[in-house]
Amino acid sequence: MSTTLMGLVYGQPKRMKTSMVASAFPNALWVPGEGANAIRSVAENEWGFSPTIYEHPIRTLPDLLGLLTMLEENELVQDYPAVCVDGMTALCDSSIRFWQDNPKITDKGKVDKFYPYQQLKDYLLRISEASRHIGVHVIEVAHEQEPSTTNEGDFLPGGPSLGSKKQVLRVPAWCDFNARAVVNPEYPGGSLGMKGGLYVDVWDPQWVTGDRNGVAKDGIMPPNIREILHASETDYQLHRIEGLEWQDDVADVMAAAIVQGMDFEASIDLGVNEAQKHAKGTGRTTQLHIRWAAQDGIARGIIRKRREANIFEARLAPPVLGASSRSGKTPPPPPPPSPDEG
Repeated sequence: MSTTLMGLVYGQPKRMKTSMVASAFPNALWVPGEGANAIRSVAENEWGFSPTIYEHPIRTLPDLLGLLTMLEENELVQDYPAVCVDGMTALCDSSIRFWQDNPKITDKGKVDKFYPYQQLKDYLLRISEASRHIGVHVIEVAHEQEPSTTNEGDFLPGGPSLGSKKQVLRVPAWCDFNARAVVNPEYPGGSLGMKGGLYVDVWDPQWVTGDRNGVAKDGIMPPNIREILHASETDYQLHRIEGLEWQDDVADVMAAAIVQGMDFEASIDLGVNEAQKHAKGTGRTTQLHIRWAAQDGIARGIIRKRREANIFEARLAPPVLGASSRSGKTPPPPPPPSPDEG
């Protein structure tokens, strides 16, 4: 079984969250928490493909857990390389309302006001656990909540909005990749319609972010989840839409040119010329597919160039005194117990 990813992307509305996830996982099964039209519109108008959207209503977290369980038990996960939940914030909020409308009554005949939040915590934990073991990538999209404090006055960093302020740390802890979608007007893919970024900085106490692959760690990364994962040493099996496998060839050509010093606009021209050798047709959809490949090429080139620069800096760094020369070896076994211990 290939390695799977649990990821979470959060941010303010219209920060390209759905778009970035769609381009990374075009063959995914989409679970709409905020309606199917938004997902369909983004996929069709920005990337030129029709997404597979789960047609039965998912209104609450128990519904979502039931879907994930059903996919695994019926071995339907083999039909989809990823499950994308677009609208975790809405699902959490609607779940809270559902539990408030169907309250738990205490032995004293009073409404248990903590019950909805206990259920929220429990179901988010169960969904996270299921996502880790279902056998496909699971990506969640959420709105963000600003840094705040608890009722007791303790600081809480900003992160995904998941029904309760205290959940901001729990779900990201399960994720391999957790990023904040931001605006980046300096991004060189602007002529391709990209002015965003993915913010990941584990040392920033204000926002909960992280990447276990170690690729996204330098602040604002390209707005391209696919290329961040592609740069990992882990083989995540990031499938292209059938017939669009040539997009990776275009991205490689552009990335190599960028690493060698070609400016971004020239690399876009290079990528478009390369794509026209492979793309079929000349209509609007084909143009979107070519732009898609060029956007991946820009992101791939930026990430490669940044990583090569980091490697070069590491080679120039002075050695650490006292560092062990052994690498990749496990410690020796513990000594046998002494007679006194026996």
